[in-house]
Amino acid sequence: MKPKLKILKQTCLCFLMGVISILSQTQPSPAQEVKKVACFDQRIWVQHTPVSDGSSIVIEYTLEDETLDNWTELVTGHVFPSDRTVKEMEQGMKAQLMQDCPSIHWRIISEKENDVMFEWGNDRCSNLDDQHEIVRTFIQGNQMSMIRYTTKKIPISPETREEWITIFSKAPFNE
Repeated sequence: MKPKLKILKQTCLCFLMGVISILSQTQPSPAQEVKKVACFDQRIWVQHTPVSDGSSIVIEYTLEDETLDNWTELVTGHVFPSDRTVKEMEQGMKAQLMQDCPSIHWRIISEKENDVMFEWGNDRCSNLDDQHEIVRTFIQGNQMSMIRYTTKKIPISPETREEWITIFSKAPFNE
């Protein structure tokens, strides 16, 4: 097996184990409060306390030397009940963001019936932080799941963009 492919498979496996297993739970256990993980892209990411309202859950990861109040890169997983399609969710998010900032750039990366990946970015709006985000939204059972990579390091480098698209594309969420 080629080294890059092996790293990618390990990253996807770690991503699935670290995010999807936690997202499928309704209440975090004490062991999940804060945990360092060496996933995603070979850097150390800190998992912060999952937040749940009983029907949905959000978990966020920052780089080890950053916090939720002061980050440059953030990975977020969110699972919630929804009767909307992934396309309706994507379009709703686009409409909401464009209402706040009409100059946002928006692009669909890939689209299937129950799975859409898109990206958006902003660097000119006074009421939104400058950032670039890659988002994958998919249906898993009767829940909608959303994973996001957000960076304030803009413009996002082509290498970083491709790396996160690959990580999100290769993870077998809907298989």
